[in-house]
Amino acid sequence: MKQRTTRRISHSSPFMLNDFSDVTDIMFYAPFEVLTNEQLKSVGIWPSAVPDIFRPLTFNRYGVSFTGIGMLNENGGYEFWNPSFDHPVSLVKPGLSFIPSKVLPKSNVCIVFSNILDYLCFRTLLADKALPEAWQLPYEEYSDTFILNAFSNFLSLQKAVEKYHTIHTFFPVADYGKVMNMTLSGVNPRNEDKLHDWSGLFSPIATSLHDFVRTYRRNVVDKG
Repeated sequence: MKQRTTRRISHSSPFMLNDFSDVTDIMFYAPFEVLTNEQLKSVGIWPSAVPDIFRPLTFNRYGVSFTGIGMLNENGGYEFWNPSFDHPVSLVKPGLSFIPSKVLPKSNVCIVFSNILDYLCFRTLLADKALPEAWQLPYEEYSDTFILNAFSNFLSLQKAVEKYHTIHTFFPVADYGKVMNMTLSGVNPRNEDKLHDWSGLFSPIATSLHDFVRTYRRNVVDKG
């Protein structure tokens, strides 16, 4: 399906986005292949790493049609990405996204991402057999996963992670990422080692996880 766009939607920060709460006419499509493999790979995502919780969808805004992938958030809105957007956006209403562990009914470990693009890139890393063993990334199947999506959801995130013994964060290398890590590290003062900040994994060459994965795959994996 060919998408019609007139301009690229650019944002200086993944949380400084245009207001898309006015979008109400969302249409869903099958089969899933609304984005080509090349479009997903252009941002470092393996198509096979996109889980079934993501749906193909399209919407019209000011006469422009956008087609991409999205997932439901806890407030009934959709977190959406298409190649015309530098960062994902929230449609209808922003909210946290929660993905429970596939193995443990009550996991004591959670993983936190800033947006759905970072989450999909993380899944790509887990599936990548070329990764150095020393990285030892957290196992998604044994962890609950939260995706922040917008600053307005941070208070909800803070309350949601209070019960976890271990929190793995993949926030961008920026002042707001540092503030969020500092805040979450204090949700349970009795556990000083509760929070594990993974920004050091990508900070030498990128400011976010999806930028890192795109660069890593292009310069290391795809070139062999």
